[in-house]
Amino acid sequence: MPWGITDTVQDSSDLSTWTTISSYSGGAWTPSANVTDAAGVVTVQDTMPMNLAPRRFMRLQVAH
Repeated sequence: MPWGITDTVQDSSDLSTWTTISSYSGGAWTPSANVTDAAGVVTVQDTMPMNLAPRRFMRLQVAH
């Protein structure tokens, strides 16, 4: 990301408590195990198995 932007992907089961599952800053995703970056399209997968938490939400925070 140019211009010192940080992308943070978070997940939640209740829309109240959010957990960071991956973030992008300085040219790399951390952690990168759940991130696919192909031809400029980035996919971040939730790390919680669906059978353990059937109701999940994700959000993207962008900060400068």
